[in-house]
Amino acid sequence: MAEWRKWLPKWNRKQRIIRNLLCVALSLFLLSWAMEFPSLTREGLIRRAERQYLLEDSTLLLETDSTGAGYELYLWNHGDILQIYYDRTLMGLWLDDARLFDEEFGVFGGIDLAAGKRDGYYPIRLFAFGDLADAASAEMDVTVSYTSNQVVSACTVRGERAADNCWRFDLERQYDDGDASQEARWEREIFAGSQKDRYSGTVRLYDSGGAPLGSWQFETFQQLTMKWR
Repeated sequence: MAEWRKWLPKWNRKQRIIRNLLCVALSLFLLSWAMEFPSLTREGLIRRAERQYLLEDSTLLLETDSTGAGYELYLWNHGDILQIYYDRTLMGLWLDDARLFDEEFGVFGGIDLAAGKRDGYYPIRLFAFGDLADAASAEMDVTVSYTSNQVVSACTVRGERAADNCWRFDLERQYDDGDASQEARWEREIFAGSQKDRYSGTVRLYDSGGAPLGSWQFETFQQLTMKWR
């Protein structure tokens, strides 16, 4: 046993530290290579997903938790929706999948994790998209339901333009924290991010004079229900 040790280099403490750091760096590089070099920033993750469809200059609309493991980003790109699935790892943001959707009209949305919690609750944002260029204003009658289809609340929300042909609707809580009703408890669970939610309702569009341009009904449960491009 002692015979082969005489062939090993005799390093001092500083050299051993450098050797160990190099070994760690090599291990991290190999791990990153095995994971296809995860992006270090969200912007880098988005650019990697855009390159799959030869896109650029996408507008981030929503970041939410996935129905499975990981997270989702929804981006608007000149009439199309880019949906990104990713995981947060020690090496960075790992792109799981990217999908591009197009449809004449649609609604999607959910809890916005990117906005963070305020007073213990996340904002819930719905987005209506399609050929909406002529709309000067928009509103949405929306019903929020629990996963088992029990109605939690109903309200009317004024929209804000989020991007070209895309409107955003921010939902607000309809019950006080002191309300002990079952619907109030469900609402608190939904806005706290501990339960999935379901939305249905009607989107109405108006011109600059307030005259109706049209409306359509929608129903969405977490994920987009669209045609593949």
